[in-house]
Amino acid sequence: MKRVSKTVRRPRSIAADEPNAAPAEECDLSVLTDTFGFLIRACQVQAFRGFYEILGETGLTPGSYATLALIGANPGVRQGFVASLLAFREPNMVRLVKELTAAGLIIGQRLPHDRRATGLALTEKGESFMASIQERVVELENSYTEGFTPVERDMLMALLKKMFRQGSRRSELFDFHD
Repeated sequence: MKRVSKTVRRPRSIAADEPNAAPAEECDLSVLTDTFGFLIRACQVQAFRGFYEILGETGLTPGSYATLALIGANPGVRQGFVASLLAFREPNMVRLVKELTAAGLIIGQRLPHDRRATGLALTEKGESFMASIQERVVELENSYTEGFTPVERDMLMALLKKMFRQGSRRSELFDFHD
C-alpha cells in the first residue's frame, strides 16, 4: 500500500499584510466557536491530525482504516454497502478496494446466499495487520478524550450518537451498543 502523508499547515492570515489589521490573537472567534458545525469540523481536523501522528507510518488514511475495520467486523460485507455507510463516492471506493486488495489486506468472495454478489473479507495478512495496530488504535481513541472523566467521555459519546441518529438518513443501520 502506498504511503499516505498529510502535512497540516496553518494558513497565514490574509490580513497579516494589512497595516491596520487586528492581530489574530484579538479576533473574536465566537462567531465560529459557538456553532456546532465549526466545532464538529475542528474536532474532525484534530482527530485526523492525531490519526496521522499515531498511524501515519502504516500508510492508512482514516477512510481506509474505517473500511478495514468494518470489513474485519463484518466478513462478507458488500462493497456498495461499505461505500454508502462511510459516505464514499463509488469511484473512490473502487480505487480503495483495488489498493487494499493489491496490498493483500482484503479479498472479494462470492456470497453463498447470492452467487452474483461479492462480499469483502480481510485476508490473513489483513487480520494480522489490523491486530498489529490495535494497540495504537486504542491509544488514538483515548487521546481524543484525554482529560475527560469516564462520565464526561460517556456523555460525549452518547450526545454524538444522538446527534448522528437525528441527522443521518442511514442511522437505522447503526447499532451503537448502548
